[in-house]
Formats: sequence, structure tokens, C-alpha cells
Amino acid sequence: MRDIKEDDKYSWLRSRPFLHRGFHNEHIKENTLVAFNEAVKRGFPFEFDVRLTRDQQVICFHDWSLKRMFNLDKRVDELSYEELNNIDPLFHFPLFTEVLELVDGKAGLMIEVKNDGKIGVLESKVIEILKGYKGNYAIVSFNPLSLNYFRINAPEIIRGQISSKFSDSKKSKLRKHLASKMRFNFISKPDFISYDINDFDENTIKNLKEKGYYIFGWTYRGSDNTEKLKELFDNVIFEDIEIERF
Repeated sequence: MRDIKEDDKYSWLRSRPFLHRGFHNEHIKENTLVAFNEAVKRGFPFEFDVRLTRDQQVICFHDWSLKRMFNLDKRVDELSYEELNNIDPLFHFPLFTEVLELVDGKAGLMIEVKNDGKIGVLESKVIEILKGYKGNYAIVSFNPLSLNYFRINAPEIIRGQISSKFSDSKKSKLRKHLASKMRFNFISKPDFISYDINDFDENTIKNLKEKGYYIFGWTYRGSDNTEKLKELFDNVIFEDIEIERF
């Protein structure tokens, strides 16, 4: 585990809250170049998602399905990059390479790897694309096997394990227990934790803090219980509010 809490090399992870999927609102769509540029302009690091298209292009998009964003009953990986960008003339699916070119080291990046398939395909492409990038970045994922791939093949990359209590999940009770209690950390060996700030067990967070983990809370939209949350979480990934520090 890297010393995220103290080492100045990782101060960018501690310096400010992270915007969730860039800066987006009713006028600016999430996970778009416009949203990312707005985050950079505002001086915030930001989190975003990467996944594969049918023709193996690494794009920035959160959902595995196009239903929520476009009311289209299709999987992202069923369509090519060109087909995706023909869905809506007003929406551009950014390539991962486009995001790196846009940011160019001007903001810290938290890159969530959305792997719905075989481990290693998306991960290897992400590693290759990141080679030579000079800015600050970290990789995060719900999937400990995905993080394990980065640990073995690119150990220099900072890794964050995402989790939650999974209260609304259809996972089995055993899987929810193991994932929420971070029982797979021996596989992913994360450098920090990103935990659902709206669905967590206090004892679990305290236990993680006692083990020395730096802990992000996602997705923070303000709370009447903010002072208590500050005792448990070190930083936040936020949206829908104005915030300078947590």
C-alpha cells in the first residue's frame, strides 16, 4: 500500500474533491469532453469511466447499456465506435486518448475501469494508452480481478478499490458481504478505497481507516450529516453542488 495520506507525491489525490464524471448539469452531459474541460477550467480533478466498444475502442461512458442516456435497448459493446457516434448528432462518445490529449496534465484523473468481459483486454489497452502520459492519474474499479491485472502488469499505477454495502444489489448475500467488507483486497491490494458515501457501514469504514487506507466517498451531493462524514471519509467524489474542500 502506498502512503497516500502523507507522501507529497500523492498530494494531488488529497488536494481537492473530485468531480464525478466531469462537471455536468442539465446542459452539459456527463463523461463528455465538454464536462471534462469544464472540470479543468474550474481547477478540479475528476473521475470518469472507460469501457470497450464492439471494435475494441476505449471510450468514456459509464453505463453498460444505452437505455438511460439514449432510451436505446442496446449494450455499448454491441456497437462499434462509429455506430455509437451516429446515435445522437449532439452527443460525442470521447475516446480515452481524446481525454488525455484534452487534459494534458492540467488535472488529476481518477479512471474507473468498467470491465464487463474478459480480464486483460480492456486493462492492457488502458495501460498502453497511458504510457508516456505525464499527468497525475489513478485507476479504480469495482472488480478486484481488474485491479489485480494492473498490480501485476503495471504496478507503478496507483490503484483504488471501489465498494459499497450493495443494499439494492441483486448479488447473493455472500457476495455482498465479501465485497462490502473488502474481503478481496488480498487480490486487488489497493492503495486507497472509494466507498459509497450513501450506502456504507460505519464499522467497515473505521476498520479500513485503522488499516491505514485513504478513503474517498462517492457520490457526495451534500448532507445534513457532513461533519460526521468528514470523520469517516478523507475526500469525496461529488456532483450537483458547489464545494471547494471537504
